Amino acid sequence: MSNFNNNFITNELKRINPWWDNSSFFAENIYLSKRNIFDFIYEKLINNDLIIAVVGLRRVGKTTLLKQLINELLLKIKNRKTITYFSFEEIILKNNPEVLEKIILYQLKNHPNEKLYFFFDEVQYVDGWNSILKKYFDQYSSQLKFIVSGSSSLFIKTQARESLAGRILEYQLAPLSYSEYLKINENLILPKENIFEINKLIDYQTILEEKFFEYLNYGEFPYLKKLENYNDKKQYLLDWVLGKTFEIDLPKLKKIYHLDELINLGKTAIIGSG
Repeated sequence: MSNFNNNFITNELKRINPWWDNSSFFAENIYLSKRNIFDFIYEKLINNDLIIAVVGLRRVGKTTLLKQLINELLLKIKNRKTITYFSFEEIILKNNPEVLEKIILYQLKNHPNEKLYFFFDEVQYVDGWNSILKKYFDQYSSQLKFIVSGSSSLFIKTQARESLAGRILEYQLAPLSYSEYLKINENLILPKENIFEINKLIDYQTILEEKFFEYLNYGEFPYLKKLENYNDKKQYLLDWVLGKTFEIDLPKLKKIYHLDELINLGKTAIIGSG
């Protein structure tokens, strides 16, 4: 465990968690709309000791969801230093389980008698992450709360799932639904009751019709709304959703032969759809 010294861990934690030392800082823009699943996961975070895993496709908003959960805690927890966020997506941190363990030990040393919340983003990059969390969950289940995310459900398969059996709750974060797309991008919240009664939606008919094909074209991934050029939207999907899934996620699950042909097939599907 000598690759990363304590100074590195301390400096990184303070850089990534600015709310530790500044009460005006939050993890995410507090005015951003929340996904429909937010309240459900937050209730599990507060009232359940089990590990929470948020899994889904790339770029569907898992990091934003984790940071919004942090925001909610920051509004309610007195000691902000007990809330820790860390992303393992950076290349220097991949495949280095000692970083994950050192973060946990650092917080236990500094706050030995307080409830600690850990938000580990893209945890599937850490070799043996499940064994590390199992170890500390079994020893400190009432003190430590782990919330992890991963780019796909492959990171919670086979040995990981078996070793954490009875200790973890897995939730799938799907691409944006049409109602979420309208809420996030148009600030429009449709009535939940009697949603399928036409008279309840008559006042929304115009905007529902105007935005529907826009949603079909690029509405499932939150960031696409920020890209004005349609070709840029396609390239974003090719590079950051399809490309990363084919090049990184699938090969971890199964050996892929003729990967370049599979990628080209996916590109054809997206380009052809336009």
